Amino acid sequence: MPGPVPSDALHVCYWVFDDACVCPWRHGYVGVTKNRGTRQVQHFRRFNGAKFQILFQGSQRECRKLEYALRPLANIGWNRSPGGQRSHPWTSDSRARVSEAMRQINTAEVRARKSDARMGFVLSEETKRKIGQAHKGKKLRGVGWSHSEETRQKIRASNKRVTQRPWLIGRPVSEETRRKISEAQKGKPRPRREK
Repeated sequence: MPGPVPSDALHVCYWVFDDACVCPWRHGYVGVTKNRGTRQVQHFRRFNGAKFQILFQGSQRECRKLEYALRPLANIGWNRSPGGQRSHPWTSDSRARVSEAMRQINTAEVRARKSDARMGFVLSEETKRKIGQAHKGKKLRGVGWSHSEETRQKIRASNKRVTQRPWLIGRPVSEETRRKISEAQKGKPRPRREK
């Protein structure tokens, strides 16, 4: 088991998990530490039979950002509180390093395990009935609702202004230009206009 790391060493973002865990986004515990050995021992006491995997090694700020990306809310996996600190702006170097770490986490094996975890999952008839009861009497959003006539007139007027080219409004068009436009449009299907 690795010992404590020196005080000037990099921080690590780690994942504590067991055989039932599928991916770091939804399962297990994600944390940040500078003293990996001590933290590992603490977790092994708390989570019996758990495994410890380092997801990323970098500055405390970078590790906190990855932790927040994996645990933006409380009660995800074994974590009781959200991870990371939102106040730090991303530097391009930090963004690249965290992106690479996320790419290494989201391997084909992890994607397959996530897929297999829900494969063949079917809701029971009782659950389907409960969902149906919960939605009874609720209107679908936007169904049976329409704009008032006044609002429709405003939208119509606004759309007319948008479709016209403001820089051409009131500008006279020569007969030659009209003829060229007419020749260019001949043979093309014309859109139906509502009356």
